[in-house]
Amino acid sequence: MSSAATTVLLADSTKYGTASKFQVAPLEELDVIITDSELSEDTRQRTEDLGVELRLADFG
Repeated sequence: MSSAATTVLLADSTKYGTASKFQVAPLEELDVIITDSELSEDTRQRTEDLGVELRLADFG
């Protein structure tokens, strides 16, 4: 990540708010998060407040 021009996380909305044994990077170190449109409005706002671009995809 330290040599990347852009860091992107791709994860569906069910991954938010869950705990994991491992953490690759804190969210604020990412440039872009791509997720589905089921992400809650509160989580959307908190992510954008960190300065991370949020891109929502609708797979319905």
